[in-house]
Amino acid sequence: MASVKVQLSTAILDKKHEVDIEADHVKDALWKVTERFSGKMKGRIFDDEGRFSKFLEVFVNGRNINLLAGLDTVLRDGDRITILRAVSGG
Repeated sequence: MASVKVQLSTAILDKKHEVDIEADHVKDALWKVTERFSGKMKGRIFDDEGRFSKFLEVFVNGRNINLLAGLDTVLRDGDRITILRAVSGG
């Protein structure tokens, strides 16, 4: 497993956090973050049916995971995951 840092914005938690996680893929890391902050994270990253929120953007080392392998993006030691709220408007 890779040792990575996950950075959560204030839009995800009450205050900005950075946590160390051991995971092989982005999806695994996001589930572990959800478990670690279970009370505060309910429904913020994954919905009640386990689907990833369409209102979030996830980056690995500054690259959007949608340009990589999505939630199946492989992680390596030292990678940095950043989770942000998606911005939209019109």
